[in-house]
Amino acid sequence: MISEGLSRMFNKVTAGIYAALGHLFFALIILSMAMPLFFVGLNDEYFVLYLSLIIVITFPVLDYFYVFLERVVLIQPDKIISPEKIDLVLESQTPSRLVNDGFEQILSAFSVRSGKIIIYNKGSDSYDIYEQNGIKKRVVQNALIDRDNPLFRNFIHQNAIVYRKRLNPEIGYEKKVIEEMTRLGGEIAIPIFYYERFLGVLVLGERRMRYSADDISLLSTFASKIGILFVNSFLWKESLSKSDIKREYEMGLKVQRSFNSPCNTRIGNVEYSVYVKEGEETRYFHCIFSTENGIHISAYEQTGSYQGAFVFSPILIPVSQTYARMGYSPGDVVEKTEWVIAEKTLVEGSFPIIHIAIDQSFKWSRKGFPSVFRYDAEQEEATFLNDTESDAGVPCMGGMVFIVFDESFVKTMGHHYEAIVSILESYAGAPLSAIRTLLSEKIIEHGGNPDFFLMLRILQ
Repeated sequence: MISEGLSRMFNKVTAGIYAALGHLFFALIILSMAMPLFFVGLNDEYFVLYLSLIIVITFPVLDYFYVFLERVVLIQPDKIISPEKIDLVLESQTPSRLVNDGFEQILSAFSVRSGKIIIYNKGSDSYDIYEQNGIKKRVVQNALIDRDNPLFRNFIHQNAIVYRKRLNPEIGYEKKVIEEMTRLGGEIAIPIFYYERFLGVLVLGERRMRYSADDISLLSTFASKIGILFVNSFLWKESLSKSDIKREYEMGLKVQRSFNSPCNTRIGNVEYSVYVKEGEETRYFHCIFSTENGIHISAYEQTGSYQGAFVFSPILIPVSQTYARMGYSPGDVVEKTEWVIAEKTLVEGSFPIIHIAIDQSFKWSRKGFPSVFRYDAEQEEATFLNDTESDAGVPCMGGMVFIVFDESFVKTMGHHYEAIVSILESYAGAPLSAIRTLLSEKIIEHGGNPDFFLMLRILQ
């Protein structure tokens, strides 16, 4: 508040100085152009006429001077955009309020006249287009966009922001993207993703100033939050349209499977496999995704028993994803996700959560989940890792296997420790999905009853 007030005061003083200089500069131009008239000897009548003509011709110079002063020289605190202001615009928003009010505020804040939000509608398997051009708004629902659309293909394959001025029209593919951007009236296009799933595009038109790196970063944050907002809306609509408990359960399971990561997959040098006990799927949520900061894994357990909890809980997957993409540590991701849960009252009861980040090391933070179990094939060592710090971390080498068990199973871990280690040693070269199956069967054979466990293996 103090710094913003000082900025306003500085602007007023600076504006006064530049205004005075502008008027002085304008007067000097007129006088310098009028002085030769004294030597020519024009009478008063012609002198006034000539002076009036000079004023009319040179007046735009002053106008351009003030435009330059307003847009380039002066800092305008009211136009400064921050993630906090974006959060304020989106707080308590619904998709309809976003397109009617919030989108216009964002465009105004970035000094952009026109823009479009093109978002995937899962219910109709089509796209909805929300367009803003000045004060005019237009909505096109159920638009069929070709899957070979060059702009969309660019995002699906490259996940890169498109800046029209940086494209080369001499390159065939980039020429097609330029043509599509021109058709949309866009200068810059930012992809909207939900857990590695392409949902749509945020398109903004031209403005007088170039888009800076900070502008693009903030617009990317805005695009991520748009994705969360529309997915939240989809989940709520899907749940509220089902009054029958059984149908609600089936729908919740369908939604969860749709947005959860596959139970067996691989990203980069990380192999990923998840076991969920039959009938417990709606209690557990898990995802794996890559960012500029490495590979991230999140897992949650919904322990509350109220109806629809398993429908609303998946919306926390993109919440943790957004914070991870913004570069927050695992501890901060867990803390901020917990804040969202408490602030929005999304769930009741406890909500165990763990977030893992893998680059050159294995880092994690957890609340409610037991610590991570690590098997090091090279050292022939199996142990639960110590994580007394908020952001724990250990070096990770090829061949290491990390396992996150559910809390109830770990309480009886002593009865199954040797069987687990034996399988990890005997089948070290087998696919992780096969090891997971053998592990679950062996644990059950020894009287265990795991509800959930997540396995990761670092590949060579």
